[in-house]
Amino acid sequence: DSITNNLSNDPTVMGFVINARDITERKQAEEALKEREEHFRALIENSLDGIAIVNEDLTISYESPSAERILGYKLEELIKKSVLDFIHPDDKDNVIKTFRSLAKHPAQTIPATVRLIHKDATWHVMEATANNLLNNPAVKGVVINYRDVTERQRAQEALKQREAHFRAMIENSLDDVAILDGKGNILYQSPSIERVLGYKLEEHKGKNSFAFVHPDDMAAVIKAFTELVKNPGSTYKGELRAQHGDGSWRMLEVMTRNFLDDPVVGGILANFRDITERKRAEEERVEHAAALARAEELQLSRQRIVNAQESVRRD
Repeated sequence: DSITNNLSNDPTVMGFVINARDITERKQAEEALKEREEHFRALIENSLDGIAIVNEDLTISYESPSAERILGYKLEELIKKSVLDFIHPDDKDNVIKTFRSLAKHPAQTIPATVRLIHKDATWHVMEATANNLLNNPAVKGVVINYRDVTERQRAQEALKQREAHFRAMIENSLDDVAILDGKGNILYQSPSIERVLGYKLEEHKGKNSFAFVHPDDMAAVIKAFTELVKNPGSTYKGELRAQHGDGSWRMLEVMTRNFLDDPVVGGILANFRDITERKRAEEERVEHAAALARAEELQLSRQRIVNAQESVRRD
């Protein structure tokens, strides 16, 4: 960087006076600054999130190009407009209150969730972070970073509804549902345990399930359970006797599956059904059939005796 003065007419100099200054570092700094600006501009303009700068009167002074992809508006449709024009009526009071509070605290950051109107007239849920830079001369506004979480919210709501649905099914099921760890300890117990075996939840949950198994069935149950634990994803179906809360023994039909490696379940899923009455009915039918068979055999025997007697008389 230099300045040249023509002093050729000055008899004391008889030439040119050149003042020079080394501005290499300044140029390098300017180039570096320019590169950083271009770098951050590219990041902002191609970000999946939206970035806006809002004035103290809630008008939009800057909006990143990603706003068109997120909300469907051209930039000129947003700049100088009030953010309240795009906020859901039920969220406006909270937004105004939050903004006023934020404006009193420079450099403070506040997270928020707000619904914005899309250009197609649908409401989209935005997850946002507002940073007060009103006192920053380079910004002079509140910087808002926002992203569309509508689909995530819908997925969460759908998941909550499914969870409520399955919870209602489990809690009102005729069967009992339990989750056991690899040692048979009860990690989860459905409320239907009271209907199936007569125990309150607090009497059963946390106990070892083998404590309720009939002594004569214990060896077979432990053997089957040990094999089940060794094989992730495997299933077992069988019958066992379990003690009821009133001290009686009930016959249960059991269906288990190994979900120990499943991060959602993390245990042995067990379904129990009381089949005591069914077993009694089956036994009664067997006994009745046996009694009929014995009666028929007795009748046949009597007939054979009569036939023999008749034969003897004829002889």
